[in-house]
Order: sequence, then C-alpha cells, then structure tokens
Amino acid sequence: MGLNQLGLIAVTTNNVLSGVTERLSLYYSETCWYCARVRQTSAELGISLELRDIDRDPKCRAELVAGGGKSQVPCLKIESGNGDINWMYESADIAAFLTSKFKSE
Repeated sequence: MGLNQLGLIAVTTNNVLSGVTERLSLYYSETCWYCARVRQTSAELGISLELRDIDRDPKCRAELVAGGGKSQVPCLKIESGNGDINWMYESADIAAFLTSKFKSE
C-alpha cells in the first residue's frame, strides 16, 4: 500500500483467477453513491482495488474517457495477464462480478 501524488491511499492487488492474473482498478468519485456501493462490496469481500478518483486526479478522468469511452463512474478496469483490458460500468454489474470471483463459500 502506498500514497499516490495526492496523498490518497492507492492499493494495487493482483488477483489470481483460474490461472490468469488480473489487475483491477476502480474509477470512482467520492460523491457517487453507486461508487460507494462498489467500494462496500469490495470491503465485504476482503479485496483491495486500485482506487482512481476522477474528481481529484484529472489524469484518472482522462484515462477513463480514453479507455472506457465515457467519464461515467463507477467503472472497473480489468487488465488480464495476457494484455486484454475490459471496462465494466454499472455498480450492480461490478458488484456481481466481484462477488462471483471472490465470494468464499
């Protein structure tokens, strides 16, 4: 865990899923209730996501628009070990994805 340029905690976690390493980054806004829902889900599952606050860091907003095509949050950037990148929008979809990958039985 380390501090980024703005003094915010940025956590990078590589998760091994079915033999493929994925890096998960959550683009979010502190004022977004839907973002809070996703962050709560990740906390309940005990996973850490790399957090990218689009309001505090213009570079994060630019990355989101360039990669995902829009500035809507929350957005989960999923980088697979083979170089594929997927952008997932909608808090319910992100929460369902995280739960399906990380919920212990």
